[in-house]
Amino acid sequence: MRDHLKGFSILELLVVVAIVAIMAGVAYPNFMKWYMKKELHADALKLFDYLREVQQLSQNNNAWYRIRVTGSGEVFVDYDKEARCDSNWTATNETLEFKLENSTVPYWSQPEFCSDGSCRGDGTFKLKHREDSNLGTYTITRTTGGCLFKLEKEN
Repeated sequence: MRDHLKGFSILELLVVVAIVAIMAGVAYPNFMKWYMKKELHADALKLFDYLREVQQLSQNNNAWYRIRVTGSGEVFVDYDKEARCDSNWTATNETLEFKLENSTVPYWSQPEFCSDGSCRGDGTFKLKHREDSNLGTYTITRTTGGCLFKLEKEN
């Protein structure tokens, strides 16, 4: 009589490995989609917070600030302590502040913040994910007649 051996056969192990591989193959695309949505959300929050920060800087530093976001997600800022809100001025010392790592901005504008707390310019940004534009759109808009920004998710 044989002793009772403990353990798994090679066939049982192969079945378990196959089941795990199928489960991973189903879960991976969903995980990647979720992760890319989180990246887009992080970029939208980063730009939203930066807009509010620059608005506060304009009042604290008694200067006029202009923000420009390119289609590739580069965020530039320009400021002038001498410019007045009722005049037009050209950017002279524009600097690159940061780059949105995962987003593109197909529609962009240049909001301007005046030292008295008022705003000029459109102030609307639509952010889409750089790799998959079907993941939805985050829209940052300036409220009508005011300088408050709101962040909304579309789709």
